[in-house]
Amino acid sequence: MVYNDEISIRIGGAVGFGVVCVDMMHGYISKATEKAVQFRCIGGQETIWLPKKALVQIGENNYKLARWFRPDKWQQKFFEKYAETYGINGR
Repeated sequence: MVYNDEISIRIGGAVGFGVVCVDMMHGYISKATEKAVQFRCIGGQETIWLPKKALVQIGENNYKLARWFRPDKWQQKFFEKYAETYGINGR
């Protein structure tokens, strides 16, 4: 992950009653250091810093949050504001 990379981050998901729902954020890296990245959602004004170790790559430019990662108050508010929910009916 480097400056200006466009990425998607899966921040959660659930399965129930034959439906799969996934919460995702789409954006880009606005700054990067050796240990962290600053993420900005497409169309968003605010940014958040995330540790690089907390982002587990699951595909080309697709990441999920590591199981051990627990967002702080600001990160949680950011996720709630910018996450988009996608659902797939598996029936």
